[in-house]
Amino acid sequence: MMRVLLPLDCTSVDDAVLKMVEQLIPHLESEVLLLRVIHAHTRDMLTEEREKAQRCLHQVEERLRNHGISVRSATATGEVAATIIRMAEEEKCDLIAMATHGHHSWERFLLGSVADVLRHRSSIPLLLVKAHAHKDG
Repeated sequence: MMRVLLPLDCTSVDDAVLKMVEQLIPHLESEVLLLRVIHAHTRDMLTEEREKAQRCLHQVEERLRNHGISVRSATATGEVAATIIRMAEEEKCDLIAMATHGHHSWERFLLGSVADVLRHRSSIPLLLVKAHAHKDG
């Protein structure tokens, strides 16, 4: 069975990769592990972010199960890219699939990019799905 790690940031950006997973995974014998990495600076912030993450993950689990996808979820705390790599390795994932924000190179330089770190540090294949900018009309 193929195991796919799907890191989420619980924003509209996730929709791009979720649509891809909904189309691809039902055709494969696969399990999806949803992951929300929480990076918080205070205990109150951690509690609040963990509650938000649980709500988000529950909604996405239901959405994927409605498409016939075997899914489970986890939350973790720490530096995002390193935690994704650690979880993918611990769970023996065959693929990491995630949406990218599509930052320009100067934004990526200033903000860093989880996708860039994963591209360079992870030995696990990576599927990056670019989130489309919302267009009105």
